[in-house]
Amino acid sequence: MPTAAPTIQPTVVPAIACSDDVEFVGDLTVPDFSKVAPGAVLSKQWQVRNSGTCAWGPQHRVIFVDGNALGARLEHALYPALPGTLAVVNIPMVAPAAAGDYEGYWRLSDANGEPFGSRLYIKITVTTPNP
Repeated sequence: MPTAAPTIQPTVVPAIACSDDVEFVGDLTVPDFSKVAPGAVLSKQWQVRNSGTCAWGPQHRVIFVDGNALGARLEHALYPALPGTLAVVNIPMVAPAAAGDYEGYWRLSDANGEPFGSRLYIKITVTTPNP
């Protein structure tokens, strides 16, 4: 009588979820406490490292969370980055017309809109022109 071939059961490997995180590396433009003219056009750039285990893709965003957005849109695409690599977050802004101190805070968010990592911020002083 022929013997049946043994049935091979597939090995189920549980999916390992990745995690999102970011490490601030440095300000590339507009250092903290920069003095700027009223209405000045700013291109704020932060260098960051993808310190999580997920690759950043089109579903990842940069969102405004607090302070003054300095005329910027409240949500921006996040530059794609593999885990461990550097990326630049770039947000075009405009200084307010009134003299004073201003700051704005931004966070990165995952595909579900959940913020992760520490906040990125800009702090400027709008100065009045000398006569």
